[in-house]
Amino acid sequence: MTNKAEWLALAERCEAATGPDKLLDMAIRFALGAPVRPWNYTASLDAITALIERELPEVQWLCRTDTLGGFGNLYRRRNPDRSWPCFAFTPALALCAAFCRAMAEKVTT
Repeated sequence: MTNKAEWLALAERCEAATGPDKLLDMAIRFALGAPVRPWNYTASLDAITALIERELPEVQWLCRTDTLGGFGNLYRRRNPDRSWPCFAFTPALALCAAFCRAMAEKVTT
């Protein structure tokens, strides 16, 4: 099982990436304990939002382009004061980073 520090390190990799990254996609799948098959989380809003909806059904997401690249945020449906805003090169990467930060908070170690 992936621990908090590993999820946070993945979030930082997403925030630092300068475009879609297949190794980062595989690292996210591996962190979930899922088979490492090609998925395009870092390139596809459809892929990362489907992952968010499957793994974190208690959150809502939003994203947009930003002057710095992309912005993504996850926030709890019942407690919108708790959120994970992230900036990255693209909105998909920003949502990947937000997903990893939310997963870090979900684990207990």
